[in-house]
Parts: sequence; C-alpha cells; structure tokens
Amino acid sequence: MYEPRQLHSVLGAIGAALVLLILAGCPQPNPKSTPQAAAGGAGASSATTQSTANSAQAISLFAGTELEHHPPFALDMDRACSHFYTVEAGTNTSGSKVVRYELAEDGLGATRVVLDSTALYRAWVRAHPSQDECLLISHEQLAGEPVCDVLWRCVNNQLGCLDYRKVEGFPRQLSANACYNLEPAFSWDGRYVIVPLWERGFCILELATGTGRFIEYPDGTAGFTGLALDGRPPAEDRDLLYLSLWRIGGVDPEWCNVSVIDLPSGEYLRKLDLDWVVYDIAGNDIINEPWLVHGSRLPNKNTEHKRVLRLALIDPATEMQKLLNFYGLPYWPMGLEPHGQYAVFLDQLRGAIARLNPATEVVEFDPRYYNPETQVIVAEGGERVYCWYKAELVRARFTEQTDYAEDGDA
Repeated sequence: MYEPRQLHSVLGAIGAALVLLILAGCPQPNPKSTPQAAAGGAGASSATTQSTANSAQAISLFAGTELEHHPPFALDMDRACSHFYTVEAGTNTSGSKVVRYELAEDGLGATRVVLDSTALYRAWVRAHPSQDECLLISHEQLAGEPVCDVLWRCVNNQLGCLDYRKVEGFPRQLSANACYNLEPAFSWDGRYVIVPLWERGFCILELATGTGRFIEYPDGTAGFTGLALDGRPPAEDRDLLYLSLWRIGGVDPEWCNVSVIDLPSGEYLRKLDLDWVVYDIAGNDIINEPWLVHGSRLPNKNTEHKRVLRLALIDPATEMQKLLNFYGLPYWPMGLEPHGQYAVFLDQLRGAIARLNPATEVVEFDPRYYNPETQVIVAEGGERVYCWYKAELVRARFTEQTDYAEDGDA
C-alpha cells in the first residue's frame, strides 16, 4: 500500500517553504509526503534538531558517499528493505537520474544507475514491493492545459509511460488540480498500480497488460482534502487495498471515510466513517480482523495546540475502536509494520526512535538518533527500520526496551 509506497513523499524549513509555494491552491497532499501537515504534539526545538542532525552524520549510511553532499530528491524502499531507489541530480542539469542501492547489514551494497533522463526532473519514486523496478512521477504541461502528472514504469533500465488517463471510465472533465501531485501505490503482490486522483476516484492499472479501469470514490466524500492508500496482505483469495479520504480545516466538522477494496474489481468490501483522520492501516486480514491504525484528532482548544496523534485497533465488522497507549510522546513521523506487528515513531520524551509492539506492550528504543523531520520506513516483519532525511539514512538499532505490561503500567 501503497502505501506510498508505498504513495505516498520530510523537509526542513527551507524545503517546507518551497513545498507550500508549489502546492498553493492544491488539495492537501498525502501526509506520508509532508509530515508537517498533521504534526502530533509539540515539535522539538531548533537546537535539539540541529544537534541530533549533526550527531547523525556518524551513523548515516550516506556518510562518506556522494549522497552526503548531494542528497536525493526522493527515496523509497522495497517491502523487505533490501534495496532502495533514489532520484538524484542527473548529468544533464535539466534531468534526473534514478539509482538503485543494495542495503547491506551495516551499510550500502552494490549501486547501479538505472536511468539518466531529461524526461524526469526531481521526480517522485515508488519502489516495487518485491521486484527490481519502480514507478516514477513527473509533471507535464501542454500549451493551454493545466499541469498533469505523468506516470512512468522503470524496469530493465527502460522507461515506459503508464497512461492512467486512458483506462476504462476515466472522467472526461476534471478540475485543474485533479491529476497533480499524485502518489500511486502498488498492490500487495505488485501486479497492479493504483493511481488516486484528487477528485472523483482512482485508476487501477494491470502492469502485465497496461489496461485498467476507473473506480469512483464512495458517496459523500466529495471535497476531501487528504488521502492515503496502499496494498495490504490478501485475504479470502482477494487482493486488498485500503483507502482513507478525509476533510480537515474550514468551518465544517472534519470527517474521514475508510474503505477496504478488492483488486482488480474495485468492489468496496468495507466502509467506515470516523470523526478523526486515519493515515495508515495494517493487519493480516483487513476484511475480517481488527486493523491497527494510526491517525490524528483535533486538539482540545483549552489544553492542546496541535493535532494529537492516535494509535488504535478498529474492528471493521463492528466498528468498535480501542485507543492504544504510545507509552511516550510521539511526533508525526510514524510507520506501521504492514501486518500490524509494530508501530514505529519518534518519541519526544526520550529523544529516540521507538518501536512499540501493541500486542505485548513492549517498547524498544534507539537513542542515537532523533530528528522530527525524518521519514520512517518499516520493513515487513518490523526487524529493519530506517529513517531518511535529506543527506541522512539511518538504520535503527533498538538496544533499550521497557515492558509496560510487565511493569503494570498498561
């Protein structure tokens, strides 16, 4: 899922300012790309962020490489975190290059330039969950037409266009921003690509044939301001996708619609309406078994100043919700192990990366690194956890832990 990539996508003060300029007037982007959009809890001071960033240079996998001085524009890993793709400055100043890196136990392994093309400029990238290929998004503007994202498939060192606008049922009339700043996702097995638009619905493309269809969003979700979706493990012999659409801001009450969708039919198997926002869903069987979700709610006007992060179990059959304890003070960057085994976040109380096992209530910590701007990447199984921020790529090493169930603090 798609989780965009897994989507969909971690910037400092200067970068955030640039993003705001670019996205002015556009719908709210996927929170996986802009963590500041829904910060949960007070941010770290600039002094703290600077000191942790400096200390991270010694443990960053980019240390001593070209990436330390020229960080990638975009980065995404496969589901096992065995390799990753980057988009970096190309040999031609008007283009970019796509580079594939192997991840060794304690550093970077083999490196290969996959593509160096003027067709790409600071493109967004999504790694295939298991195969040696990736998706790329670049912007295109024809005379007299709005900017429209172009979807590319990069495989065997070749770049091919996946024209999502030609799928069956694609709307003829869309607003200027509907196809801009898209973050496609792979299905769990990587056979399909899902392209969510900023209105009306999403496209399902089959990679083997290049064909697909357009699926309308659920009723009552028009005017949404944010979205998230990704593939999840199959159940009942179905390939599954979760989709979350929400609206925040303005004078109207905020809402969130969460769905489980069958691929490639596009059939809605579960629908759930919430009064708080869900950003990610994990679980072995998201049709029948409880979901592990993380999201955020509105702050209490009297005691809180920012949106408050939530971790919860939700039963899709009964819609019962159980809020879980973080046993810390989470900052926005968070990742869920796709089967729901772990939640990983930046803990402000300890100034560390934290990995929580919701079933056992054991929290493990890596106190070497804390940067509230980082992007958290969790491998399937939860053993490998990485944090990426500009010129820093750090693998978490959880050397400390607290068992809250054993301590009776649950």
